[in-house]
Amino acid sequence: MSDDPRLSPERRAAMQTWLSRRIDARRRRRRGFVIAGAVGGGVAVLGLAAWIVVAPQEVQERWVDCYAAVDTDAAFATAVRSNADAIDDRTAAALSACGELWKHGLVDGVEHVTAPEFVLCQRTDRSLAAFPLLGGVAAGEVCTSVGLTPPTRTD
Repeated sequence: MSDDPRLSPERRAAMQTWLSRRIDARRRRRRGFVIAGAVGGGVAVLGLAAWIVVAPQEVQERWVDCYAAVDTDAAFATAVRSNADAIDDRTAAALSACGELWKHGLVDGVEHVTAPEFVLCQRTDRSLAAFPLLGGVAAGEVCTSVGLTPPTRTD
């Protein structure tokens, strides 16, 4: 044996080859995890976007958000009709539900004897939003002023 602590050129080359392979394998594995994470995240985002654009039938037919003012940032309460209720005219049911929420103070925190007149608008997910006509905005301009459209179906 030699007292020289240096490695032979063959041993040094073998160690470098082993280390290079190990580093490359870790990089490939890490790249695979990053790709899998990106694909999974993309699928989750697309699924959420699809739900926002086309909400389930139950949301479209049975949910309505009742706002305290003609502003989507205003206080609101959500009314949901029971699945046992027949789906007749969803707009009439939404207006009735918002009127009850308003009377009991669940929209703006103050109980009222009567509810104001509401204007229904439709979101991109086809659910309804009701805004009170308390002055300031004409009934025909409510939906466009908050960036929504009038409801397209009444069943």
